[in-house]
Amino acid sequence: MSKKLTWLICGAVFLGLGGVSVYASVNHTPATNQDTKKAHQKTANSKRTIQSTSDTTSNKTVRSSSSIATKNNTGMNLTQIQAHDFSSVIGTWVNPTGDTFIFNKSGLLSRSHAGQTTPKEKVYLDKVKAEDGMLKAEIGADPLPTEGASILVPLYFIPKGVAFSGSSDKSQDRIYSGQQFGEQNIYTLQKEVSTTDTSAANSLSNVDKQALALLGLPSGFVSDYGDLSVNTILSGKSNVTSNAFDSAHVDVNNGKISDVTFSGVTIALDGAKNIVKLNNVPSNIDNTTYNQGYFTISGDMITYKNQGTRVSGAEQDALAETVGNKNLSSLYAQYKSNPKFEQIKKLITE
Repeated sequence: MSKKLTWLICGAVFLGLGGVSVYASVNHTPATNQDTKKAHQKTANSKRTIQSTSDTTSNKTVRSSSSIATKNNTGMNLTQIQAHDFSSVIGTWVNPTGDTFIFNKSGLLSRSHAGQTTPKEKVYLDKVKAEDGMLKAEIGADPLPTEGASILVPLYFIPKGVAFSGSSDKSQDRIYSGQQFGEQNIYTLQKEVSTTDTSAANSLSNVDKQALALLGLPSGFVSDYGDLSVNTILSGKSNVTSNAFDSAHVDVNNGKISDVTFSGVTIALDGAKNIVKLNNVPSNIDNTTYNQGYFTISGDMITYKNQGTRVSGAEQDALAETVGNKNLSSLYAQYKSNPKFEQIKKLITE
């Protein structure tokens, strides 16, 4: 084969391979672009899927947050409180004696005891414990004294549904503060009163106001026979003091009795005082009492006191012990549709 022919064949082969190479190159690039586009499409789809999932999750989160936010308006949120956010307990919390805690979003705004505002205090969460379904914190002076002992009192945040030995009512959120368990140390959120209810409460008859005052009787209030509560009035049976005596049955325990039956209450007026006494007690029952409960109503404020019976006049008034304060309008808003309101009114004799 001549050199010329050899060079021609080699050239043709070279050109052929080059063409294949060029073809492959030309056709490979679009393939790569297509794959890239597909990859981008897949990534975009993936991103959309992720975004969709994220949006769904976000929506769920939003709904959940919204739900929590809604709950915060009516329910206690321990997680938020532990994070120093008191939004879920904003408002006035009151115990049976009328003492109050007032919270804003940042914490304790003010506190009152026996009608007097106490020095500035703070909720301390340094040693907070979340256990038994409640948040156990402490309350003390703000700031704490730098010298001497710092007095910190237990303060528990108790959501509704959680059992607590000091409280019989699990149907609502509660705050406990004190050294001893008992209803007198349990605070519940005071409902906001509308201007309509406030106006209606101011226009009530005297017996209506007296009935509401009886419905709001605080722990520790006494009648002329012993401790008195609204449930005692409705039941018609009261515990009595150790001085109670049954003259018709002196052969039984020397006439000593532990309880007495009655029907309704008599409210004796002494100036501004509404003195509460048991009505229709059997005539053979006698009781010498040294304390007597009464309440006064001044505008929207009801004040409950126990006074001694061995003194009188200015001395008696000065020594009277305040056992609680309530707002007439709040009691009206609470009981206006409650059957107990009418029941108690029927049991009052002036």
